[in-house]
Amino acid sequence: MRSLLLLSFIVIGACFAQAQNTINLSIEHYLQDQPFALEEASASYDGRTFDISRMQYYVSEISITDEQGNVTTYYSMWTLVDASTTTDIDLGTGSMDSIVSITFFIGVDSAHNHLDPATYPSEHPLAFQNPSMHWGWANGYIFSAMGGRSGENLGQFYELHGLGDENYFSVILPTQVAANNGELDITVYANYAEIVRGIDISPGLISHGPIYEAQTSLENIRDYVFSTEVPTSTAYQGVDTTDSNVSVGEISSSSFKLYPNPTQTGLIQIDRPNSNTSSSVVVHDAQGSVVWRDELAPSERSLHLDFLPAGVYQISMLENGAPIARGKLVKL
Repeated sequence: MRSLLLLSFIVIGACFAQAQNTINLSIEHYLQDQPFALEEASASYDGRTFDISRMQYYVSEISITDEQGNVTTYYSMWTLVDASTTTDIDLGTGSMDSIVSITFFIGVDSAHNHLDPATYPSEHPLAFQNPSMHWGWANGYIFSAMGGRSGENLGQFYELHGLGDENYFSVILPTQVAANNGELDITVYANYAEIVRGIDISPGLISHGPIYEAQTSLENIRDYVFSTEVPTSTAYQGVDTTDSNVSVGEISSSSFKLYPNPTQTGLIQIDRPNSNTSSSVVVHDAQGSVVWRDELAPSERSLHLDFLPAGVYQISMLENGAPIARGKLVKL
């Protein structure tokens, strides 16, 4: 009898351990601190007036990480996000009970970016769309399409269509989501006013392709648009740069790779854009405050950031006081 009772407890415990939760991802659309609305006037980070009549982009290769560090990646899943409609993505079921970070890419991975849209059924996100989200055989899909009116009295028109394999960027966000009644609900907020950060659309602008303002728009999506907190207005606001000559919003140079990313230990390796000179490294927290800075010798490739609490950090590299590269790090 005792052995039978023990076996029963083991079976029951196994059932609880394998409990499945439904996993959902919602993207809430905003313009500054207001819910998104088509053709609603807003202001950019630097005070330029504009509205949006089209805001679409691809989300792909979603990954979620639980508190044990287990990563689940959803390959061969693409979502064409339209900011004018509700975005809810069903990620199926999983045995995880909590989620500590989510990663996703903007655009279409190179393995699928140059395939024929005609091979997909009409309801597939990668099939032909109207308006089009496909640039052509050579360049593939439009990763992000934004357009509307700008300038005085909204009298000008602008379009930003970003694309290109080299601009297939990941967005990494820490989050704290626990299962509730069999549901794991992840909410990500998107502030589309940030896409035109540092881009002068006032006189009207047409930029399509993998370079110039179109590329900058994708970099802004990577760096500034998404959060797991409800957006607040960023128009006209500066960034706290105490003890630093560089602010998060001023860096417009290239990026470098940080790995592993996300990190649990805080010991990370960096691919430096220039390994022949010494560089300064500045770490900003999510509020823009400087939390660490140091000098790296030409041969150094490691950063020891184990003292940082969990969160998202921007790491900037400077030479002679000028920023040359940046990267985003998630500390679990």
